[in-house]
Amino acid sequence: MSETEIDDNNIEEGLYPEVFKKIDSADIQINPFNAFKTFTVLSGSATSSILPLQGVYTDTNNLPAIDSNLDYNKASNIDGSLQSIIYFSTNHLFYKRKNQPAHTFGPTNLNRTSKFLYESASVFSVPQIKTGNSIKPASFTFTSSVSGSFASDRYGNIIDSAFDTASIVTDTTFYEGFNEYFDTSRITYESVGVTYVDGVTTTSGRELSLGLAAEFNQNGFIQQPLSGFYNRDNDYAISFFISGGNYTESDQLIITKATSSITPQYPFKVELTGIGFLSTEAGVSLSTEDGISLSTEDDVNRIQFSAQGAPNQRSSITSTTEASSSWNHVVCQKSGSNLQLYVNGTLESSQFNTVLQEIENPLSASARIDNNENMSIGGYQTNDGLDPYFITVGTDVISIATQTNDILTTQDGITLVYEFTDDDILTTQDDTSLTQQTSFLPANLSGKLDEIRIFNKSLTSAQVTNLGNRLEGGSVLQTERVGNVFDKHGLFVFSSADYRVDNLLNTPYTLSYKSTVTIHELSVTTRLGQGEFNMSNNVTLTKDDNNTYRNFVTGSAFAPYVTSIGLYNDLGQLLAVAKLAQPIKKRNDVDINFLVRIDLDKKIIK
Repeated sequence: MSETEIDDNNIEEGLYPEVFKKIDSADIQINPFNAFKTFTVLSGSATSSILPLQGVYTDTNNLPAIDSNLDYNKASNIDGSLQSIIYFSTNHLFYKRKNQPAHTFGPTNLNRTSKFLYESASVFSVPQIKTGNSIKPASFTFTSSVSGSFASDRYGNIIDSAFDTASIVTDTTFYEGFNEYFDTSRITYESVGVTYVDGVTTTSGRELSLGLAAEFNQNGFIQQPLSGFYNRDNDYAISFFISGGNYTESDQLIITKATSSITPQYPFKVELTGIGFLSTEAGVSLSTEDGISLSTEDDVNRIQFSAQGAPNQRSSITSTTEASSSWNHVVCQKSGSNLQLYVNGTLESSQFNTVLQEIENPLSASARIDNNENMSIGGYQTNDGLDPYFITVGTDVISIATQTNDILTTQDGITLVYEFTDDDILTTQDDTSLTQQTSFLPANLSGKLDEIRIFNKSLTSAQVTNLGNRLEGGSVLQTERVGNVFDKHGLFVFSSADYRVDNLLNTPYTLSYKSTVTIHELSVTTRLGQGEFNMSNNVTLTKDDNNTYRNFVTGSAFAPYVTSIGLYNDLGQLLAVAKLAQPIKKRNDVDINFLVRIDLDKKIIK
């Protein structure tokens, strides 16, 4: 037993056991770990510090004059903030430069995180005191009796819990849903004469529009490059929704991998057929030598899908369903050596054609259907000539070519009674002049397109059905993601073309999440050697004089029990006390180590 004399101002004097031992720095460790706390918020809660905010896009190009007394946005949130300011600040911080990791906040791996800001957003702002270091990944849940249930994943996406992810069709090489183009500054492709209106609607629930659609007025077009492989060796599929009707004489372009109407070869061209008949100046219909009328009136306003190698190597199929002002879902695809055309989930036409078949010399001009052209949607940038044109007459396909003096023949070799002259005037064999109608001038589309997708594969019937599923909460938008969690900033942002999340603030909801707080665990190993701390400083062990230990204490059989451990600084100030759950006997024959752990709210320096 070691003893020391206490000569300070204590009222007790005498011999006491030494109770202090310096702790080696190697026995002190600081280990950080994360702790999580769950917060639950009910809509309309007066005690919640979470701020629900609505953000709404406002076209800054149409602001009132500076000297006017008009507010450009009178809509305000419960904290007095303007909804337009909330929208623009959210966009500026997280979405506007999402493709520039160095200039944006939040997740930057867009392969994992979908960052999309529609024209309205529901924003829930969490104060830092209830955020901690961040929101715990995959801890956010949101339940609404009106809109459904949503939860976050580990990548910061808010997803629709009820969405069937098996309905998503993969291998998309191109997608355009036009849903961001309420702000035309976000358009990245070449576009002329296109406006953006309400898009495809659901067929159940509230039956409202899901985002926007592109509307073409017969002189507009979209043109941009297209990645992927579109040739004889590869399958591909084009999916889109169309609303509109064509009752003109000309076929109207929907989509093609060509920049001009006279591109000699192309892997796909989808058109909306017109009336398409030829007549004389007197209005007399033209006909073949065997009396077959050259008229396509029976095929007006239908989807036509074609692929072409050389002008005389063309495969074409036409739908049986006519387009209308109602939304129709169309899938055109090359599957092996077949062209297939689906309308509203039904396979309406399929045709095998040698144009699409492997041949001995696949690089010959007549064999190739691929090109290096950009993709045109809704029309051509320029209409620089007559398009090689095909009219289906019964079982015959009559080839109309634009080259000078080309004799018009049917597929089976029937010669027609007229040919082109140098002036592109149709004449009979006896030189009777005929009028060439504009039916052979390819026209730009008059109608609306939405949810255009192109795949480098052919689709199954089930996949076609999934792409056209317009039920409320269905798979037409092909994503389960409806917003983002910005965990470092304590923000939950709902924004989607799905109208169910357009304004969640006005619906009854329950919101839950976990904050993240870093706790620093101070771990101290206290080492008691076999000859140390073998005496107690409990005054009850002394005699009446409070100075002399009782006889049994001084015997070898005496052994104290450890009940508490105190940690002191160099100034002798008590910093912490560790209480043992039960007393531990201090033995004289062995060393005893105690591990003291203390949780601190901030890191300390050893």
